[in-house]
Amino acid sequence: MLKTILLLTGVTLIPALELRASIPMAFFGMSDAISWPVAVVVCVVANILLGWLVFRVMGPVFTFAKKWRWFENRIWPVLEKTRHKLHP
Repeated sequence: MLKTILLLTGVTLIPALELRASIPMAFFGMSDAISWPVAVVVCVVANILLGWLVFRVMGPVFTFAKKWRWFENRIWPVLEKTRHKLHP
């Protein structure tokens, strides 16, 4: 059961797949190893933790990266433009 949970968590952490692949994989590929409610909870919690971790890490990483001129001149304006579109 632990192997199945780790596999589902690993598939959930892959950016292109996330919940789109891990939940169907649990339903159709691993139905004998783990029950579907447990599989859904494992996949959703892993996805939530991943999102929380990414947003917690992005701030300090961007602060550190802004010390380089190329990041400040090329990447940061694009990020700011996108941010202003989301929250005018």
